[in-house]
Amino acid sequence: MWRAAGVLAAVLAWACRTPARFAPIPDDGTFAHAAPAADALGRYRLAAEYSRTHGGVALVVVDGERLVFEDDENGHRGDDPQHVFSGTKGFACALAAAAAADGKLELDERAATTLAEWQEDARKSRITVRQLLDGTSGLDQPYRPLTLDGLGRHQLVKDKFAAAVAVAATADPGATFRNGPAHLLALGAFLERRLGEDPVDYLDRRVLRAIGFRRSWWIIDPAGHTLLPYGAWTTALEWAKYGVLLRDHGVWRGTPVLPAAGVDACVQGSRVMPAYGFGLWLNVPVGPRVNARAMAAFRGGGPAGFLYPGGPADLFAAAGDRDDRLYVVPSRGLVIARLGTGSREWRDAEFLARVLDGRTS
Repeated sequence: MWRAAGVLAAVLAWACRTPARFAPIPDDGTFAHAAPAADALGRYRLAAEYSRTHGGVALVVVDGERLVFEDDENGHRGDDPQHVFSGTKGFACALAAAAAADGKLELDERAATTLAEWQEDARKSRITVRQLLDGTSGLDQPYRPLTLDGLGRHQLVKDKFAAAVAVAATADPGATFRNGPAHLLALGAFLERRLGEDPVDYLDRRVLRAIGFRRSWWIIDPAGHTLLPYGAWTTALEWAKYGVLLRDHGVWRGTPVLPAAGVDACVQGSRVMPAYGFGLWLNVPVGPRVNARAMAAFRGGGPAGFLYPGGPADLFAAAGDRDDRLYVVPSRGLVIARLGTGSREWRDAEFLARVLDGRTS
């Protein structure tokens, strides 16, 4: 009886939370609306057409402090939040930069100093915080229990943090890159113990409230952990706020929120995967042996630039399933947020050629 009552309470709690995912998040006036120059407007319209015909639902462009383009697509409204899926990984940058600045962690310390379960494992005992952030920890990445289950209505894996800590290391730390959920879920377990609170609660208080970032939801597991690899629901305009913080090296409207050195560390790739930082994809040249699955996710990058061959070298992006993208180009002062429903024909390089350079091929 008590078990049945507990299950019912959990279902009711889930049901009560569900509508919040879809609660509108209206424009709060953070960015002044301004018309772009004629040539820029032409580029943005080209990009919007490409987005709309490839399953887009929202597109915004922020130039400096101004919202210069906004397009609601395919019957969706801009204030309707969407799940950004693995685009959520990009928030790991701010989480790590803030925790390091606050003396809560060091990037090159071994996570086993806090994750005692790893201390006797030959491989896991050597995993550093940096390697959990840049995907080179060597941990296996079981998709079904750690991601697919977390996206389901009734999660069977009750504690995703504990499940990730228990995952086997199938390679030596720093030897391989694998894009998957276990790295950041294990980091979540590390941070929860180190911070004494849920990592996203800390992220909210330390960073996101300072920039006025709003979300409609963040997926949690039955144990109450917010899921760092894929949990955030927000709008393109809200996501753009976070992009501006990263573009401006941790400064928000003249006020330092994160140390510039901490943000800069987020966009440094590893030896084995130079095009991936701390939850962020980088437009750097990659060799022919780069992880094939990672390359396939962008369908169009190459040796001259992982995201956009020949494009800005400082371009980086948070990227999620269904072609959700947060592009940041510091050298041009641009942040571009795009939400979609997914298309087999979507190509990041083709979209970026339009929005940045007005080219259609």
